[in-house]
Amino acid sequence: MIHVLDELRVRPGHLAEVRGLVRETYEAAVTALGMTLERTWIAPAVELLDQPTDLLLLWAVDDTPAYWGARRGALADPRVAAFWQAVTPLLTHRGRRIMVDPDERGGRR
Repeated sequence: MIHVLDELRVRPGHLAEVRGLVRETYEAAVTALGMTLERTWIAPAVELLDQPTDLLLLWAVDDTPAYWGARRGALADPRVAAFWQAVTPLLTHRGRRIMVDPDERGGRR
């Protein structure tokens, strides 16, 4: 199992809008590509209206070939491009971490 952590730092006052875009556009597109949204968090634990809020999205994908298939598919999917075009002005930063349990086969060199 591979986990992908999307870290979206949302401008103050836009958390609901970004979450709506994730649900309505991005999640449907990447789910069709084999990724599953496992968890969603915000940090800090409440939305502050004078500071950015981090929206953390934890996705799961079965294995390395599935990850690369989803990645290639996302690059070609107009829904994914539309999502990033719409959401980027609402963010101050975005990051992504690709993670695997080091004891699982996919994490070995």
